Amino acid sequence: MGSSRRGPPGIQFALPPLLPWLRNTLIALLGVYVLELILVNFMGLPLYRWLAWSPSIGLQPGTDGPLLTPRLEEQITTGLAMQPFGGLEPGDIWQPATQFLVQGLQPFNVLLNLLMLYFFLPFVVDRFTRVQLVQIFVALVVGCAAAGWAWAGITWLVFSAGWPVAIGWLVSPGMGLSPIIFAIIALFALANPDRTINMFFVLPLKASWLLWIDLGIITLTFLAQPGVGSFQEYGGFLGIVAWWFLIGPGRSRRRFKRAGKDIERDLKFKVYTGGRQKGGNNPDEWVN
Repeated sequence: MGSSRRGPPGIQFALPPLLPWLRNTLIALLGVYVLELILVNFMGLPLYRWLAWSPSIGLQPGTDGPLLTPRLEEQITTGLAMQPFGGLEPGDIWQPATQFLVQGLQPFNVLLNLLMLYFFLPFVVDRFTRVQLVQIFVALVVGCAAAGWAWAGITWLVFSAGWPVAIGWLVSPGMGLSPIIFAIIALFALANPDRTINMFFVLPLKASWLLWIDLGIITLTFLAQPGVGSFQEYGGFLGIVAWWFLIGPGRSRRRFKRAGKDIERDLKFKVYTGGRQKGGNNPDEWVN
């Protein structure tokens, strides 16, 4: 994607500058992924069992259907198997956050995520304050965790009902940066709804459409590869949208719109929203 500039009609695009901190971040993420592949494939370390998140369900795929794992057998004898999530494991405490540290065995997806970070991460870092960045991360983790537990409930219902589904996708773990990538793109679309971008450098498009494209890709991913990982992309997306409208800049915009309607009612003239205030101490203030 490229960001268009004002000027004569025609297709214009410009690659964002590769700032030193962004370059170092991308190199570090790529290096960590290479290390992950070495540790998993050549040293046999169970990183995915330690760090990837598979909400407690006690199932594993088998050739003739679901198999009883030792954990599930123990839960049956203790009565825990009747609980929706099959009981908590210690990893359930940290894995909702550590799942973002491992990327899985699909290098193309990892490289595509790094490319999206190159395009959109500088905007997020420059646009939001440190406090807002912490809020964004918390909203993302909470949204993904809520979606993961919801998926655990769905898997329990499916298994309990005996529906003929592929058990493998019910218990596949969640990992990778995809929920973060979709959240960053959603933030860009929410903060710049009227900005024009060039998708694939040739297709002019209002940034507001990115929000729906983002949601559409999440839906296609879930339909193609249903599992806790793809379902968490919904959670991250909804968590970020909720933060924007309930706590973030969207709340300020609604406040100013309400104030403008009050002025119109009292003084009998029309108030037009002029966009965000340029300069000043608060970048989230809107000019009317």
